[in-house]
Amino acid sequence: MPTVVLACALSVLAGCSSDADTPAREVELGTSQPSEPSPSPTESEDPAGEADDEGHEIYPGRVAVKDDERQAVADAWIAYWQTRFDAFAGPELDPAALGEVATGKAAEQVIAYVRYLQDEKLYTRGDAVIAVGAVRITGRQATVRSCAQNWSVDVKQGNDRPTEPLNPFYTFRGVLSGHPTAGWWRTRSA
Repeated sequence: MPTVVLACALSVLAGCSSDADTPAREVELGTSQPSEPSPSPTESEDPAGEADDEGHEIYPGRVAVKDDERQAVADAWIAYWQTRFDAFAGPELDPAALGEVATGKAAEQVIAYVRYLQDEKLYTRGDAVIAVGAVRITGRQATVRSCAQNWSVDVKQGNDRPTEPLNPFYTFRGVLSGHPTAGWWRTRSA
């Protein structure tokens, strides 16, 4: 079963492009000052270093958003991927952590893949850089266009050998459900 870890295209190196008609601002995830630029994969401020084929970290790439509401969606999207990577690295499911970031098919995918990894005596190793190119909000639903540069693969427990070839780039679309006025979002499909 191929790893369903991420999605991205070569455009990740420049970040996902945003809608050409609307100027977007580039922001660093998790900051309260959206005018600050986001770090590139080589400029990560994380003390652990840059993304690589060890560990299971999600590093934010370029995040093109138009306002704080879309920033909250982008933050929730990145949090979902970190929780997903944490679960696959064990592989071990943390239901409370998953419930904070996912619902519906997105949660079911993580649960099923953790079970698969456990049954096959595998785990996922490696980091990813995720960029968000566009966020569209309609009521209590948000759609995210995203891409990633990927260093993660499934490996066999014990000998730590990869069981699949590396797929270095992905593009993907996610759907989140939320309560915009309360400021919370959960990934519904990825």
